[in-house]
Amino acid sequence: AAMAAASSLAASLKSKAFVVVSKSGASVNRATRMRPGIPIIAITPNESTNRALALQKHVYPVTLDPTKFSTQGLYSEIWTIAQSYGFVSDDKDTVVLAMSEPFGLPANTIKVITKETLEKE
Repeated sequence: AAMAAASSLAASLKSKAFVVVSKSGASVNRATRMRPGIPIIAITPNESTNRALALQKHVYPVTLDPTKFSTQGLYSEIWTIAQSYGFVSDDKDTVVLAMSEPFGLPANTIKVITKETLEKE
């Protein structure tokens, strides 16, 4: 349900990327089944998981341990990653994030990240 909601939100906002933070890659697999029509940045701490995710269409895997960042630090890192791929360039661009809190469970949190929200927090 969370992936369907996040995918729908991304479409409604015309987001430039959909970011999924996942330990095992299962949440990323669910996100790809939603076919959001935008790139999916898959963040996992496991290199072997990322190699498997790299085989999926429109998935851009990044090896990163989200537990090493504060919440705000993770949002800033996600924005930087989206910029490095060229998905976001304008300050008005949006990225939709789906992740679990605490990390390791199925996705249960959806966040919209913009340049403006990064500057406010």
